[in-house]
Parts: sequence; C-alpha cells; structure tokens
Amino acid sequence: MRFAEHCKAGFLRDEFAAFLSSRRLGGEAEAAAFGRLFHLFTIMLQSRGGGESRADRVGISEREERLHVFLTGLFRDAVKSSPLFFITHGLAFLNYLPEQPFASPAVEIACEGGYTSALLFQDPFDRRVCLSVSAQSLPFPDDSIAVVVLHNTIYHLHERDRILQEVYRILRPGGRVLFNDLAADICAPEHHPTAYFMRQAGGRELARRFMSARCDLSGGHVINPLALMSAESYPEYLARWGFHHARARYFCSPEFTRMGYATHDAEYLFGLADVEITPWYRAWVEDVLFPLMLDDQAASHVAGGSFIFVGAEK
Repeated sequence: MRFAEHCKAGFLRDEFAAFLSSRRLGGEAEAAAFGRLFHLFTIMLQSRGGGESRADRVGISEREERLHVFLTGLFRDAVKSSPLFFITHGLAFLNYLPEQPFASPAVEIACEGGYTSALLFQDPFDRRVCLSVSAQSLPFPDDSIAVVVLHNTIYHLHERDRILQEVYRILRPGGRVLFNDLAADICAPEHHPTAYFMRQAGGRELARRFMSARCDLSGGHVINPLALMSAESYPEYLARWGFHHARARYFCSPEFTRMGYATHDAEYLFGLADVEITPWYRAWVEDVLFPLMLDDQAASHVAGGSFIFVGAEK
C-alpha cells in the first residue's frame, strides 16, 4: 500500500489501539477518542474564520515580505498540507533567497514533480531537467552553465558522486552549484515521536513497520542515515570533485523538526492525510510558524540541524 493510501486508511490505527490496550497505556476507547480528537481538530480548522492578514501589517522587512509572498503561493497551490510542509519549504526559501538573482544560463536539476520550486526562485530557470534516481549524466555540454540548483534532489540520487562530477563538468569557470541535503539528525529517533513512543513502550516491531511505510520515498527508496553527510564534511567532499569556496550550513533546528513530525505522524496514523488550508489554518501558519522561520536561532542550530544548505563554485 502506497503512502497516500495509508494516509486515507489510517495506517495501523486498529493495531495502535490494541497496542495501547496491551501495554496498559490506555484502552481501545481511549485510543479511539484520541483519533476522534484529531478529526475534531480538522473540523475546527475547516470551520473557523481567519485572523489578521500579515499582508496588512506595517513595518515588515523585505525578507519578511518575500517570505509572505512565497507562503501565499503555497497557500494558493496546495489545497491541503501539513505544518511540516510549510516549515521545510519556508526555511529552504530563506536559504536560497540571498543567493539570487541567478546569472544566466541557470538550470534546475530535479527528480520530483517540484511544483513548489517555481515559487522558491524569483526568476525562471533557462532549463529544467527531471532525473531518475539512478541517473548518471546531464544533457549539457562542458563549461556551458552559470548556475545549477538541485532543490530536494541530491538525497534521492543513487549516484550522488557521479551527478556532482557532471555538475562540475557543465558549469563554466566561476559557475555556482546550490542545493539542500538531509542531515543525519533528521533520522534521530526522538524526532519521530510516534515511533519513538512505540519503541519506548515495547512495540519495536510496530514502530519498525510504521516507519517503513511512513518513510516511503521515491517509489520505495528509503533514506539511509549512514549515507547522509554533515555540514562540516561537505567542503572537503566537494573539493574532491574540483569545487572551491564551498560552504555548508545547517537549518531546521531539532525543535522545528519535532514540531513538524509530531503533527505529520498523527495525521498519518489516524488517516487524516494533510490538513485542509482554511483561513484559520493559514492564520496559524502566519502567526506561529512565520515568526519562528524568521528567527535564525530557532530556524538554525549551531551544532546541527535536520537539513544542510550547500553552495560551491567551479
């Protein structure tokens, strides 16, 4: 059963209720009531009115205004979505923002539908190439491209080394590569509260099956935390392929990661899928998540984070 079907059905909902009962952590009635609370939560989101629009507020910075425009585009294009979606895309937008505008020709390398990528960047790309996860080459001549961007792409590729060699080949001297990657911290058990609770309460097999389906990515390709890199190791790694002036920084703090996955796990477990974007939900994103995204201390973490933003030159 695919991810979307799990969301619709409520993956392991009955098993989770039985698990709670067997561990004396609450009976089936309590588990069912827990599920109903989330359904009532979505009803509330669909019925309440919106609050003050951030667009009407005065004294906001250009960075804040740009993030507001970006989120407005997400609200317009995404009928339903979870808080995790807004957190990860909003923080990615703020990392790419100082790198723009891009010199031409600029190319985006992707391996997903990527409709949000059009919102991430102020100028359209000259070309966009969608790769399979097993791709090993890029369809461009040597020294021909000024900027290459791989948004939400590098961690899906089976041949990361080969594609970065290809990026170096197609970049002209002085050209730039920009991308975001997952950090090993995103796989930390404590950042996935539902599975963590299951394991701590003795349900290791239930937790394993929950996460196996929950982390279904790219047609069954599950991210291996041992294959993920650190921000500290990226400059030396990129220098191996000839890049220089490499820089890498973490973003999405542990607190942000737990916030996102707590809601995502609950939606998934109880079959709610994503939350409908109502006026009240939009106001909550703008009033609660928006200020946190703009707070560099909250959005980033000195010692680590769940994502890495990387840039380098040829």
